[in-house]
Amino acid sequence: MSADMFAPELREVIEWTDAWQDHAEDCAAPRVLLVGDSIARDYYPFVRDLLTGRYRVDRFCTSRFGLDPFFIDEAARYMSLRRYAVIHVNHGLHGQAYSAAAYEDALDKLIRMAAEACPHVIAAASTPVGLKENPSEPEPERTAQVLERNKIARRVAEKYGARYNDLYGAVDGLTGLKKVGDGTHFLPEGSTILGRKVVEEILAF
Repeated sequence: MSADMFAPELREVIEWTDAWQDHAEDCAAPRVLLVGDSIARDYYPFVRDLLTGRYRVDRFCTSRFGLDPFFIDEAARYMSLRRYAVIHVNHGLHGQAYSAAAYEDALDKLIRMAAEACPHVIAAASTPVGLKENPSEPEPERTAQVLERNKIARRVAEKYGARYNDLYGAVDGLTGLKKVGDGTHFLPEGSTILGRKVVEEILAF
């Protein structure tokens, strides 16, 4: 099956979804929704804490690629749970086997859904991927894909009048922020930097 369309055989060995509502009983406070993957899940607590007193912060994080029917259904349902003030989308590191065209189709659907559900939308760049043995050194193939997808994210953001959050640039070139043996995920120091950049963009509205 073409990598330009959804292919069940391209699912990962384990697919997961992590959804969290902060103080779900509070129906009065304005809310922000973070949509993303494990990178977003890791910076979530920093965003939540930095926005305390301004917003409640929820998250919808998943490993599923954006064309997966499960993802589309779950994302639509979660976006409709509340009248969110801001939706921040950072979803570009999974589905490596899919083409750039498929990623653009998937992200376009996601940002359109967010724009229909929420007055303020942010489309974020995916973060750098390094070598497992030396996370500060870019992994060539993954880096090329991430940079291509980030161009797509900027283009889709402009199409829907969303803000573009350059999370890639926020940590690019910085060392000592990734876990040893892991070229993708950040130590708390890195997640803090990303969280602050997310908060900066949210408060720009």
